[in-house]
Amino acid sequence: STKNKHVLTMTKPSSLQNGVQAISSRIIVGKTRARDEDGFCGTIEYLGPVASAKDEQEVYAGISWDDLSRGKHDGSVICKNTNQLVRHFSSKAGSFMRLSKLDLGVPLDISLLQSRYVERTAPLVAPNNLLPHTARTSSGKEKSIEFHGEVKLRDYQQPQLLSRIALRNMGISTISTQLTGFDNLKELDLGGNLISDWGIVANIVGAFPMLNYLNIASNRVGDLGKTIPEFQSTLINTLNLHSCGIKSSRTIEMLDKVFPELNVLCLAYNDLSDLSMLEEQLGFHSLEKLDMTSCKITSWSSQVKKLSKISSLKCLLLNDNDISSVNLEEGETFLSLEHVNMAGTSIAGWEGIQDLLSLPKLYSLSLRSTSLTSSMGAAEARLNIIARYPNITVVNSSPVSEKERCEAERRYVSQVTQELLLMNDCETKKKQILKQKHPQFAHLAENFYSDMERNGTSVSGLSAVTSYTVNIMIRSMASGSCHMDPIQRRLPSSLTVGRLKSLCSRVFGLDVDLQVLHYRCVVRYIRLSCLGISLCRE
Repeated sequence: STKNKHVLTMTKPSSLQNGVQAISSRIIVGKTRARDEDGFCGTIEYLGPVASAKDEQEVYAGISWDDLSRGKHDGSVICKNTNQLVRHFSSKAGSFMRLSKLDLGVPLDISLLQSRYVERTAPLVAPNNLLPHTARTSSGKEKSIEFHGEVKLRDYQQPQLLSRIALRNMGISTISTQLTGFDNLKELDLGGNLISDWGIVANIVGAFPMLNYLNIASNRVGDLGKTIPEFQSTLINTLNLHSCGIKSSRTIEMLDKVFPELNVLCLAYNDLSDLSMLEEQLGFHSLEKLDMTSCKITSWSSQVKKLSKISSLKCLLLNDNDISSVNLEEGETFLSLEHVNMAGTSIAGWEGIQDLLSLPKLYSLSLRSTSLTSSMGAAEARLNIIARYPNITVVNSSPVSEKERCEAERRYVSQVTQELLLMNDCETKKKQILKQKHPQFAHLAENFYSDMERNGTSVSGLSAVTSYTVNIMIRSMASGSCHMDPIQRRLPSSLTVGRLKSLCSRVFGLDVDLQVLHYRCVVRYIRLSCLGISLCRE
């Protein structure tokens, strides 16, 4: 503000004030990033005097920290002159800091790269191949530690020869124009730094011409402008923009033009709630994996469908979005989609994801921690997914075996049959329920016809589809233990009578030789043929 400039120019010059002026000239409010002595990063949201400060002319920076545990200030103070509330900026985790304590970052230059690795001329750590440390043996003697090949390792660690460099959390905010000679570098990791402008990203791409992997996660670069930046990279195929402060889906359209050969794109933890506002279908003719975890997406039909024309898309991650159902409309292709990850979403019913069955190439599905599976155990949820979706061969990143599928389908048929038995509705109502909630039941019941016949039980009976295990209740009628509560067990069908008597002996304290077992079936039957399910073979 003009008031702030007046304060800075009218005060008597000093080396400290000159430093403050130099720092303030580099600050763009709402854009510039800074960090403190402990490495916490934040965005400068205010620059000027603070109404509650002892020195009314001193300039402070109001910072909104990325880590909510770092600052407790909301940007408002009580003016010491008027005793009124004055709000300088708004934040959930803010602080006021003197400019002299601000760290606005360092440039990415050759000296920073060399500090990350060891120079060839640096003193040897192990002269004569011996480290300055020793190891104590079991007998108490000291043994020297040898280190061979140190010089050769240094040759491989020279920055200009490396193909991968990681510079995470080093406070990088810009890049030196003198950085040249890195024609071998293909992968660059700059996650957690202080880069806050796409122009700096353009300079980085220009400095490393052979780059094909770029990670700028947790750098608040924000949205691309309305005009296409004056750079384009046809070599970069993997781009990580996790938590980069993107708030407009327009940026996605422009990324397609700036990085036309992208194969993997991570947009997790950005605000893409306006995805439905995209006017044109996205291109990305080479994009195979797209991560949109926690992007404030709430609707498949109005938002996710905008991605359906990405013909090469194979993997789509939609974790932790408030999506309640999958509604594939006519014209939505997703022709190449093989993997969908919807962990942490608001899917509440199986019918909410039934449309996924129409995706021609889908074979992998993840539904961890959803509203649907949260009330189930992990094993129960997995078996339900396997039985309901015959084309899914990978569930929650774990392959499905043939034995596991067979058991899952048996249990599913058993559960649905039991559900129908407990219903008092008419046959028409049951048909409607099967069609809506259990579209695979009729097919699976017909497939298990031969198993039912082999077990010698009624074709329509519940016990016929539980040939692997049997639920039983054991009640003692002996005078000494008839007062005891009955026990319920799920036992293998191959269990012998002798083993069953041994179980009764342990539970009820009965002599095995004196036991006489009686069996009573409590299973009711349901006529599946009345529900349109054929159990006969041609």
